[in-house]
Amino acid sequence: MTKFFYLFLLTFLLVNFGFSQGVLGVCGTNAYDNYLIKQRMLENRAEWENKVLQRGGALTYIPITYWAVAKNDGSGRVPYKNIIDNICCLNSTIYNSFGIFLYIKGIFDLNNTYIYDDPSSTLGKAYINQIMQANYNSVNVFVSNGVNGADAGVLAFYNPQGDYVVCGKKNLNSSCPTLGHEIGHFFSLAHTFFGWEGTIYNDLTMNCIKATPTTIPMSGELVEYVDRNKPGTTSGKKNCEEAADGFCDTPADYELGYGWTGGCDYNGCARDPDNVQLDPSEVNLMGYFLNCIKEFSQNQKDAILKDMLSNKRNFLRKVNYTPKAEVTDQPFYITPTNSNPAKGYDTIKFDWEDVPNADYYVFDIAENNGFNLNPKTFILTHSDTTLTNLIKNHTYYWRVTPYNSNSFCVEPRVVIFRSPAWTVASENIEINGLSSYINQLSPGESKLVINCDQSQVVSVQILNASAQIIESHKIQLNNGENNVNLDQLIPGFYLYRIINESRNENVGKFVKL
Repeated sequence: MTKFFYLFLLTFLLVNFGFSQGVLGVCGTNAYDNYLIKQRMLENRAEWENKVLQRGGALTYIPITYWAVAKNDGSGRVPYKNIIDNICCLNSTIYNSFGIFLYIKGIFDLNNTYIYDDPSSTLGKAYINQIMQANYNSVNVFVSNGVNGADAGVLAFYNPQGDYVVCGKKNLNSSCPTLGHEIGHFFSLAHTFFGWEGTIYNDLTMNCIKATPTTIPMSGELVEYVDRNKPGTTSGKKNCEEAADGFCDTPADYELGYGWTGGCDYNGCARDPDNVQLDPSEVNLMGYFLNCIKEFSQNQKDAILKDMLSNKRNFLRKVNYTPKAEVTDQPFYITPTNSNPAKGYDTIKFDWEDVPNADYYVFDIAENNGFNLNPKTFILTHSDTTLTNLIKNHTYYWRVTPYNSNSFCVEPRVVIFRSPAWTVASENIEINGLSSYINQLSPGESKLVINCDQSQVVSVQILNASAQIIESHKIQLNNGENNVNLDQLIPGFYLYRIINESRNENVGKFVKL
C-alpha cells in the first residue's frame, strides 16, 4: 500500500468516518499512522534477518517522561498519584515480563490550554512539537484532558511522525492497558486488525450474509486468513506475515473487539475469505477488546526489543542508567493525625518520617477518601509541607506516596484529620529556638503551647482586643513542650506576647471560643 493512498485514506476517514467509533472508546492512532508503524517494524525485521535476538535475564532500563498538562491557569491537571500508579502497572503487569523497565526520567507540569483541550488540533500539535524538539530523549507521554476534539471517545494515541504519546487523564490510573497499547505503537506494533480501521466488518458483510473479501475495500490491505500457513502474495511469504500487523502468532482479527459486548470470548459470525470461523485474541494489547487486553504475543515482544535496539531508538540507550534501591516502606505520619492533631488553623504543617530510598513524595489532600473532592496534589522532595487557609473545623484526608525514578509501587495509608475550630493569625517569631501556638480542642478548653530548645525564663502576657494586658506571668520553660492554661478566659479576641530576658518577643492572636 502506497503512502499516497494512505494520505488519501486518512483524509477520507476524517471527513466521512469522523472517528465515529469513539463513542465506545478507541485508540486515535489512525490507519496512516499504523501504516508508518508497520513499515518501521518491517524494516527492523529485515535488519534482524539471520541474526539472533539475545534474551538475557537483565532488565533494559528505558526512560519515560510524563507531561502533566493543565489549562493556562494551572487547573485541571491529572493527579500525580495517577501517574505513579500507572507506571507501576506498566512495569509490573506488562513490560518487565520480557526485559524492559520504564523508569521515570521526569514528571513535568505543562500549562497549555490548546494541548489540554485538544492535542490533536493544529495548535495542539504545534505546541507539542515545540516541546519535543528539546526532548527527544525518552518515551514522551502528554497527559491531557481531551485527546481528539472531534471525538470525545478517543482514549489515547501515538503520533509516529512526532514520536510522542498522548493519553487522556481519565485513562491514566492504576489500570494500564490504554498506555500499554500506545507504548506498543511507539515500539513499532500496529493494530492486530491493521487495515480495518474505519471499516466495520458486520456492515461490510451485512452481518456475515456476504462473503469476506480478500482485500479490505477502505484501505486496500490484504485480509488476513485464519490459516497460519496460508501462502502470501510474495514468494516464500505467508499471508500472516504480510497481512494485518504482520505477525503469525496474533490470530486474524477484523477489528472485532469494537462494539463487542460478549465479554472476553468472541463467538461472533466473522469468517475469513475461506469461510473459516475467526478466533481472535481477546487479550492482545494491540486489539480492541478493551476490557480484556493485557498482554503481547511473543512475536510482538520480539518486535519491541528489535525496535528498542534499532538505530532510530539510540536516544533511549544513551544514558547508562544505574537503578536505585527499592522503596518498600509506607510513610510514618507524624502530624496531623488522630493522636497528634493539627496545631493551628491558618497554617497547618504536615509531617512524616523520611522513607528509605525515596527521592520524591506525592502529597495528596482532599475532602473525601476518593481524593476527588476539592483535591490538592504536590510532588515534594522533602518529608513535610505546610498548607494555609484550609476550611476551619472540617474533615480532611491526606496521604503520601514515596517513590524514586525506578521504584514507585508503595501504596500509602490514608490519614483522616479534622482541622481546628479556632482561628490563629500568623505569628511574628523573633525568639530563636522558640515557637508557639494556641491549642483549643473544644469550647472552654484551650492552652498556649510553647516549644523551645533550651530551658529559659520568659514573661507571658495576655492582652484583650484593646491591647490592654489582662494577665502577665513569669514562667520557667523547660526544653520541649510547655503549656499555659487559658481556660479562665471568657470568649473573645486576644493577643499573647512571649518575652525573653533579652526582650525579644513572640507575638500571636487568637479567638477564645
